[in-house]
Amino acid sequence: MSNGINTMAVFIANGLALVLISQYLFSYGFRFTKDRNEDKIIRYMLLICAVACLADPLASIFDSRPGKLSYLIVYLANLYLYVSNMLIGSCWIIVLNKHLIGSLPRHQKIVMGSLSLLGILALVVNFFTPVVFTVDSFNTYHRESLFWLYTVIECIFMVDSIFVYIQTKIKGGIFKFFPVLRFVFPVVLGVLVQSFFYGVSTIWPAITISLSGFLNGLRNESLYRDSLTNLFNRLYLTDVGEELKRKKKSITVCMIDLNYFKEINDKYGHGEGDRALISTAQLMVNSVGALGNVVRYAGDEFVILLNTVRRDHVEEFIETLQHNFDEYNRFSTKEYKLSLSIGVCIQNDEFANLDAMITEADRLMYIEKAKLGHKR
Repeated sequence: MSNGINTMAVFIANGLALVLISQYLFSYGFRFTKDRNEDKIIRYMLLICAVACLADPLASIFDSRPGKLSYLIVYLANLYLYVSNMLIGSCWIIVLNKHLIGSLPRHQKIVMGSLSLLGILALVVNFFTPVVFTVDSFNTYHRESLFWLYTVIECIFMVDSIFVYIQTKIKGGIFKFFPVLRFVFPVVLGVLVQSFFYGVSTIWPAITISLSGFLNGLRNESLYRDSLTNLFNRLYLTDVGEELKRKKKSITVCMIDLNYFKEINDKYGHGEGDRALISTAQLMVNSVGALGNVVRYAGDEFVILLNTVRRDHVEEFIETLQHNFDEYNRFSTKEYKLSLSIGVCIQNDEFANLDAMITEADRLMYIEKAKLGHKR
């Protein structure tokens, strides 16, 4: 009985995709050893995709072959492909939000959880009543009426990620860049082609192409990243300064210094000092969200660029920042506390370019730090 599947084409497409994934797993191995949730999730995406590229041709090879083992392989392989399709979409939403705003907002958790739960429930029902797919008495795979549910879920994930990106660009202005479209377009194209044309295998090769473009974009972005904190570095500030001149965009600069950092290094060691810097960086990223970007300026000094000149917005951000540090110190088991000295310069006629604003914010920050020194 013909199953309508070109096994050789499926094998070649997924084999080439698997080779590409293997290269990225090896070439990005240094990145995935770091203790960052974002990097771990990217690694999971590559591994999910690698297994799917094995499961897809395996299901094709054993489709319509006799025997209980063939039935089991065809059923389980296709079950994994449906589940992994949702996992890839969920992982993408998590990575996107963590990269752009530092956390996964509650409404995104609701959207992601609801779609995933819907897909899982359909697969549970499918064990008893085939509504998504079935494997008949000839061990041939067939799509059922709810097959389209997973195409819709994947497309919703991709469309949602575009909205997240656009919303962040609007709030964060020129300070946010991320290879979103490099990931979304190949995935949507691959999912739609395989959904409309049965027997071809385009989903996982397309997702592999998306991951390739996405990782290449991250590699280009890494030129602007600090290796310890993963914040933007001073090279990024140089480019932002040039772009501000061209776009005439108004911003606020916050110069921030981590108080007592030398004491932390001297008393607890440089390793603990590094951990203090990493914690500080994460707290600042979570505080600024989509409003701007955080830059490691030098040592324990940071620059935060806010895409606003409204004083009430700036004051609200400072309050949020201080609150987050207070909460961290409240629950921290460390023997030291993290605190900041902050200088703020809102762009105006006197401080019209980025260099002048950084200089002024730095001056105000050291005045604040001197006050703290008098209190000690």
